Amino acid sequence: MLRVLFLTGDKVDGLSPATRMRVHYYLKLLPEYEIEPVVSPSWISVYFYQYPVIQKLITQFPPIRYPVKALVLPIMILGRLIDICRSLHYNVVVMQRDLIPIGIPLIEKLLIKVNPNVIFDFDDAIYMNYQRPTNWLSKGLWNRDKIGTLVKASKAITAGNHSLQKWALNWNSCVHIIPTCIDISNYKPHNYDLPVSESIILGWIGSDGNLPCLYDLYPLFDDLAVKYPHVQLKIVCGIMPRRPEKMPLTYQKWSLESEADLISKFDIGLMPLSNSEWARGKCGGKILQYFASALPVIASPVGVNQSIIENGQNGFLANNDDEWHDSLKKLIDSPKLRKSFGISARKKIEDNFTTERWVQKLAEILKKTAK
Repeated sequence: MLRVLFLTGDKVDGLSPATRMRVHYYLKLLPEYEIEPVVSPSWISVYFYQYPVIQKLITQFPPIRYPVKALVLPIMILGRLIDICRSLHYNVVVMQRDLIPIGIPLIEKLLIKVNPNVIFDFDDAIYMNYQRPTNWLSKGLWNRDKIGTLVKASKAITAGNHSLQKWALNWNSCVHIIPTCIDISNYKPHNYDLPVSESIILGWIGSDGNLPCLYDLYPLFDDLAVKYPHVQLKIVCGIMPRRPEKMPLTYQKWSLESEADLISKFDIGLMPLSNSEWARGKCGGKILQYFASALPVIASPVGVNQSIIENGQNGFLANNDDEWHDSLKKLIDSPKLRKSFGISARKKIEDNFTTERWVQKLAEILKKTAK
């Protein structure tokens, strides 16, 4: 039995999409390939950020996050030093992103020195995080090429999309694509057999930092609200969002337990993005969740969105306000089109983006790295 240690940045139940979709969804499947997976999350998330009072404090007073990080950094380092010792008992170590959020890769390099069979996994353009120091505490420890240095030192790389693969190939020739995937059993399809509801829900789910892209569409939503008073916007995230002036808004605080059920009650999924390098590095997790719930989707034609969405078949790619307006109007006006797109969307996930579809490829990479 091949023993694999996954070092993640999230606590054991995998709250972050990256940890859930790229690690936890595979845990029950890997033993079928004679692989024993073990997850070791960062101590900072296990013993610190999981407490709501601390999360609330940091959200309400953002400047406090820097002294907090300075205080918990020794705890994080201690936890990872223990992981490094444990790594001696594993055939392969998968390092999901970097282990310590400072711009010097000492801990990560020590891990690779102790166990050279390291796979570096990433699903965002995280190399942009280290372009410049964010505060005076980290200025003296900064390495602009930290992620590149780790990619170069690792035995193999698993990247979430072609854009990330292309960047990683500048540092390492052994780069595999493992797309971010869905455990489709967690998502029930939108029920199109029910009578058509008078209300139509435009749904958005995501992290708080991506809300500004949605806010850019608010003037368009308000224009639509005049003609379509039965259309409402529903947002699922961690903070109370800004309200449009005219379109009704429903807010639901995100939780792991409720997210799949909430998405299934949307009528149209939304994923606006800016055309930036960071956005091009994204792996379309939001679209995958919408598609798994058999929803039609409208998204910006940025990065991997263009390969997941087949324009006019399972969703629309909208590049400007006029295209967003026309796409929304078509889907609002036609329950038949929403159902057709939704059925095609679910099939796209079943054929291309499930953990069952990709677990064999992951197992092959793990076994090859162990040799």
